[in-house]
Formats: sequence, structure tokens, C-alpha cells
Amino acid sequence: MESHTQGFRFSGRRAMSESDVAVATAGDELGTRIENPGQGPLYSPGKNELQLTIRALAIGCGLGALVCAMNLYFGLRTGWGIGGSLIAAILSYSFFQAFGSQRKFTPLETNIAQTAASAGGQMSLAAGLVACIPAMEMLRVMPDKDGVINRYGIPEFGYVELTLWAASVAYLGVFYAVPLRRQMILVEKLRFPTGTAAAHTILAMFSSGEDALRKARALVGWAIGAAVFTLAAFFFPELEHPPVQAWGGFLAMISLGFGTYVFARGNRELGLMFAVWALVLLWLGDRLPFAAMGVAGGYTFSLLMSPLMFGAGILIGPLVALSLGAGAIFSWGVLIPIVEAKGWVDGPSLSYATGGRGWILWVGVSIMVADALTQLALSWKTMLNSFRGIRSTDGPTEIPKNSMLREFAFFVEIGLLILLIGWLVFGLSGTTVLLAMALILGLGIGVVILEGFFSWLLPLIVLRDVLVGVGLAIWMFFGAPAARYVMAGVGLYIWIRVLMGGIRWYRNMTSGPKEDEVALEDPKQRIRNEWWILGLLAGTVLTAATSQIVFGIPVYLTLIAVALSAVLAMIATRATGETDINPIGGMGKVTQLVYGGIAPGNVSTNLMAAGITGAGATQAADMMQDLKTGHLLGASPRKQFVAQLVGVAVGILVCVPIYMLFMKANPWMINGETNPDALPVPAAHAWKAMATLLAGGFDQLPTHAEWGVVGGLLFGTMVPILRKLHPNWRFLPSGLAFGIAFIVPAFYSLAMLFGAVVFMIWKHYRPDDTKALGFAIASGLIAGEGLMGIVTAVMKMAGLGPISGHF
Repeated sequence: MESHTQGFRFSGRRAMSESDVAVATAGDELGTRIENPGQGPLYSPGKNELQLTIRALAIGCGLGALVCAMNLYFGLRTGWGIGGSLIAAILSYSFFQAFGSQRKFTPLETNIAQTAASAGGQMSLAAGLVACIPAMEMLRVMPDKDGVINRYGIPEFGYVELTLWAASVAYLGVFYAVPLRRQMILVEKLRFPTGTAAAHTILAMFSSGEDALRKARALVGWAIGAAVFTLAAFFFPELEHPPVQAWGGFLAMISLGFGTYVFARGNRELGLMFAVWALVLLWLGDRLPFAAMGVAGGYTFSLLMSPLMFGAGILIGPLVALSLGAGAIFSWGVLIPIVEAKGWVDGPSLSYATGGRGWILWVGVSIMVADALTQLALSWKTMLNSFRGIRSTDGPTEIPKNSMLREFAFFVEIGLLILLIGWLVFGLSGTTVLLAMALILGLGIGVVILEGFFSWLLPLIVLRDVLVGVGLAIWMFFGAPAARYVMAGVGLYIWIRVLMGGIRWYRNMTSGPKEDEVALEDPKQRIRNEWWILGLLAGTVLTAATSQIVFGIPVYLTLIAVALSAVLAMIATRATGETDINPIGGMGKVTQLVYGGIAPGNVSTNLMAAGITGAGATQAADMMQDLKTGHLLGASPRKQFVAQLVGVAVGILVCVPIYMLFMKANPWMINGETNPDALPVPAAHAWKAMATLLAGGFDQLPTHAEWGVVGGLLFGTMVPILRKLHPNWRFLPSGLAFGIAFIVPAFYSLAMLFGAVVFMIWKHYRPDDTKALGFAIASGLIAGEGLMGIVTAVMKMAGLGPISGHF
């Protein structure tokens, strides 16, 4: 990196060497950037460098509120969310560069701002407001295939109930992350790509701020443009959904506008090409088969002019966008007409209860569930590594084979213990326990075989398996009561083993490498153990109380969910550190499967327990990304912890009222009929379908939909396996995106595909511009429509409406 040291004054912890690069502005007392840092920090802060300040928290919380609102709208429409770290870093730096005081904003203050912003921005996802909460609301107001409304007796939730729920689950993930920091960041030095990118971005801005200002201008400019278009489309809906007769003209207008932009930017060849396309589209406008297009519109194949969807297409990339397009064509263009022609559905095409939309919904959900669980299973190495807790002073250490197997055996025993508790205490179905224990015992026996005959655990494992086998035999031949005594003894033994293993794991994770701690951070800046332990206890009590009072979930089931959430949060955090992908969907489906066994028929428990898991995984992974950024910048973990807590609180205050506003402005049902303008909430549909299927079995499916479910499961399973076996197969679709296309209307998928295609054309001709501005433009498009969506929802509630109707 080019040095910018002329005229700068430094007061760091050590003198600047020739390998250091300045990260300060003239007259400021900041630190130095460390060149060639290896896997250690990138920056040595100044002795008195500002960090946790009111202005940093204020700008971070303000941006976090905006990202939270944007993510909520984005998630309700697509099922996805975006992180707020980079957006907050760019905008906070640019704001204080333009309107700053005499004391310039510092890299560590920027880190605090992005920490608070990302914590608040993730709250719409962590609180379950795009998944489990709307799924509960759909179960309450929408009829099932038999026409029954609220079959499961779901109560209506108000502001107080949802705020209590959000506050109880939001902080669990924050407290989960604290004891994992030392192992994953200091010892193993996992990459956490987004956190690492945020640190590099912050330092790059302070080395040369012009690039950051350019990104900020692009983000804000495109956001304003998207907001203006969204407001205009509220009063003139044909701007967003052009009539088929105007398709050619609308596409020509977009092509000509983009061509003018790139022509003015100096790329005349690309600009002229878009101008030619505009003429072709105008020529086609009078020759399109309007009758056929009208029929296609009935299956949601229409033109959607949505800045948010175009921005989403830029972010997801061509592979995911093409998967969405293919899924839309196959589901809405092929499956629904076939299902209707066969007479398997008899309602309107867009009806969830009796139409083709309800039939293909199950296929899409099956694909998404199978894809999520298969990807989770293929990450078995990551899951094993999550529990190893090896003490080391020099980075990652290869674990002896036997040690890994012992840890695996330990968690096999946890599974046995949960099943035993379910059978002995809570009346879990005997058949369910028998099948599940047989599977777990098979895994345990495999562990013994792999571990060999030299392990000190062998006699105890054999004794355990013999006792369980005897218990199962007595159960089969003499009945369950006689077997309870043997199985109770096995349960006591397993409980002792689990307790001892848990104590050993805790000590390993919290003691850590003394040499690295001294070298990398000030002990006074570490997060005190008492803070996160007391916080976790308080969060658990609040979650149990809220779940019991608001949702009617027994306390013991909530405690099991919290314990399961802690385990899955460790897996999710490690997966995020290694791949930058947080498998929240897979974690939620695992929890739903578990609760389908221990609380059969209880839909509320199934959904909200999965919500606890999702909250833990979301906030734990987000905080670890922020802690990685802070570690690379030499920041105080304790001060970041405070910023995280404040950011979460702001996110709670923002996300709940905005969610309720969206639900009232866009209800799923109007006068007993499905509202075609309701938000599609694909994640909520997936969670709801899973819960009802586990509660009611295949009777919940439309006619012959079980064959679609089987096909979806096979497809969703094979795609990740093929990608694992053949990583060079570039054109394997994204199973998750393909499945989402079955749930959202086709025009959503096609709009995202359009955005991705336009961006790829631009990237081909101007790769430097797209690399520098692509993320900023996409974020601006999403933010502009998302934030204006709140304004239009308020106007809709106030009685305002379109000036002109749909044509």
C-alpha cells in the first residue's frame, strides 16, 4: 500500500518504522498501520486514541436503526438480510469527514460505530421478525387446506409481547460469543472474512479517504433515487408494475437511461450498445403477444420495477440469480399449469389454501430444508472443530484423532441424555425414542471401533452401550416400566459424564493461551467472565419467562432450547469464521426436527424454539465478526461489548414497531381472501410449513403434493453433495435460491435476475468501477426502497393511496 506519511504526527505505543504506514490525518494523535502483520493485528493504536465516544455510539446506533429497518423490509420480501458493518464504516467516516469537529474521527471510533450498527441492524433477523414471528401470524389468520383458521390457537401478539421476546432472545447470542472469542480469534485465528474486510476498509479509508467518500456519494445518491422512485410508484403503481402493453417502452427507457450514464462516464461502446437495445425494445413493444403475456401475468410472470430487487440481484451474483430465474420458470411456469391441468387443485392460482401456489410451496420448502440440512451435514469437520477447545499458544493445532472421537462420543451421550429425559420425564413417544436411540447407539459403536482398543474410555463406553442394549431388550420383551430402572441408571451415568465433559470444555475455552493474551491485548480490556455469565443467566430466565407467559411454552422446553442454541451457536460461529456463511436456516431446521420429537403437535413450541436458536446463531456470529475487526485494529473487546449491547437495544426499539406497521399496512388476508399485495415472507413460509408438517404429518399436504416433497428433498440433497464432490462444476444451481423461487412470485425472481445481468454487463466493460462501487450502489438501492417502504406504509395507514390504479 502506498504510504501517506508526509506532515503527519504520531504518538503510538512504539516508534514508527519503515514497515509502518500512516493512518492519520494531519494534526491528529492516532496510531500506525503495521505492514506484513501475518495473522496478528493490522494497526497499533495511539496512546490516547478516542474509541468508545458518544459520537461513535450515536452515529453507529443511528445507522444501525436504518440498517435494521432496511433488513426488515428486505427480509420480508426475499428472506435474506445484509450486514451493516461496511455500510456503517463508510458512512460514519464520510459523515465526520464532511461535518466533523476539530477532533477528527478515529479508526477505533469507526470500529465502535460499525459494531453498534451491525448489532442493531441484525435485530430484525435475530428477533425472528422475518421467520418465526410472521409464521405464527400466518397460522393465526390464514386458513389451512381444509379452510380452518387458527387451527392451533395462536394468540395475537402486540407491541409489549414482541418487545419482550426480542429483548429476551437478542442478548443470548451476544453472551454466547464472549467465551468463544479467545479460542476462535486468539488461538485458531479464524479469518471471519467480513470482519477482516471491515478492518481493511477502515484502515484504507484513513490512509486515503477519497475512495470512501466516493462510495458514500454513490450509496447516498442511489438511495435517494430509489426512494424517489418508490414514492412515485406508491402514487402511480403502474411505474412498479407496468401494464404488458408498456413493457417495451419501460425496458427501452431503462436501457436508454443506463446507456446515457455509462456513455457520460466515458464508455461510449457500452453506451451505444444500450441505445441500440432501447430501439430494439421499442420496436418489439408493438409486436409482443399481449394475450399470452396476460396469461403469464396470471402466474406472476410480469415486469417488476423494484430498486430493492435490482440491488439484491447485484449482491447475490449471477449464479444465485440464475437459480432464482430457473426456479421461477419451473415452479410458476411449469408445475402450476401441470397441477391445475391434473385437477389436483381447484382454487385460484395464487391461493395458498386451495391453489397451485399452495402446492408448489411444499416443493420449494422441501428443497430449502434439504439443502440447508445437507450443507450442515457436509460441514461435519467444522462442527467437530467447534467443540475441541484445544489449548495452544501458536495458532491452530492439529488434534489427535482419539481426542476428536472422544469429543464426538461426548455429544453422542448428550443426545442419549436428551432422549432419556424425554422418555422418562416428559412422556416422549416410545417408538420415537427407540428409533432415535438405535441411531445414536450406532454412532457410538462406530466411535468405539474408530477409536481402537487402547482408549481409557473404552470400558466405560462399552458398559454404557451394554446397559442401553439391556434396557432396550427389557423394553421390547417385558414392557416399558421394567426398563425404566435400567435406563434411569444409564441416564445418571451419562449425566455425570456430560457434566464432567462440560466443565472440562469450559475450562479449556476460558483459560486460553497465556503468552498470546499478554502479547495481543491489555488484560484490563478483556470482557470479564462475570459479565457474560450473569448476562447469560439473566437472558435465560427472561427467555423462559417470556416463552411461558406469551407463547405458553413450558419452562423446561425453553431451557432445552437455550442449551441447544448455545451448541448450535458455536457451530454457526465457526462456520462463519471459516466460510463467512452463517447457516441459520440449517440450525433452525435442526431445532424444528428436535422439537417435532420432544414436543409433537405443538406448533408454537416448534417455531419459537427454532427462533431462539436463530437468534443465538445470528447475534453470536455477528458479534464475532465485530470482535475480529476490533482485534485486527487493536481495539478494546470490553468497549466493543458495550457498543454491541447498546446497538442491540436500539435495534429492538426500532424493529418491533416497524414490523407491526408493515403487518398492518400489508395484511395477508383482506375480507377473508388472500391479499395479492401482501409481503411474500419466504422464510416464514418455510418455517411454518415445517412446523405444520411435523405437527400434522402428510395430511397437511395438498393432493399428491407428497411426490413433490420427495422430489424436492432429493434435489435439495443432491445439489450440495454434487458441489462438494465436483467444486469445479460452475453451473450447479443454488438449492436455496431455487427453492425460494417456488415461494415468492415469479416477478421477484426475474427482477433480481435482471439486476444481476445488468451488473454483469457493466462489470464486463468497467471492472474497476463495479469493484469499487458495486456494493455501495446495491446497498443504496436496497436502503432507498426499504426506508421509503416505511414511509409509504405510514401513508397507507393514514388513508392515502394511489392517484392512478393498476391498468
